[in-house]
Amino acid sequence: MKKRLLLLVICVFSATSYAQMEYDKFHYKELHPIMLDTIIDSILVINKRYATIYLRQADMREYIVLRKKHTYEKFLSLEKLFSTEKQKYVITDWWYDYDDEYRRKKFGNIDFKNEDYYFLRDLNNLVAHLIHDGKFMLRNKKGDKIISEKLSMQKKDGFMGTEYIDFQMPDGKVFWSIVTSLGE
Repeated sequence: MKKRLLLLVICVFSATSYAQMEYDKFHYKELHPIMLDTIIDSILVINKRYATIYLRQADMREYIVLRKKHTYEKFLSLEKLFSTEKQKYVITDWWYDYDDEYRRKKFGNIDFKNEDYYFLRDLNNLVAHLIHDGKFMLRNKKGDKIISEKLSMQKKDGFMGTEYIDFQMPDGKVFWSIVTSLGE
């Protein structure tokens, strides 16, 4: 009886450790990206303002399967995206890195509810987990070079008690950000 109870407790704790990352306990962490072969690997490319993020589709599918078993998240738009087998998916982020004036000047009047918007909404935490685990490659748009060192993850305080985790490049520019707790 004790063995079964111990086994049950171990299973429950290991399942919850896969289910969520406690970002509110981090203050600073160095990140270590990998090199991806963009010709052989099936990848997802996310174009941000300062950087381009490359992720393996296999890593994303694995994460989605784990999350669907343990949480309420359904990742419907991502399942739709991955339902068509393609070597490379490219998503452009027009929302999070730009203010309205700069966005209009650079891109013109875009449809704010296009497919990329829904994909990025589902990708927010998924990409943060993959970046934290080092399953990403990052290319700086300024020098068009792959960044392999001095990346960091840092906790930031926002307005009215909101807290963020910013994933930063060596020059301090943020290439991904998530909200860990909302303020008042």
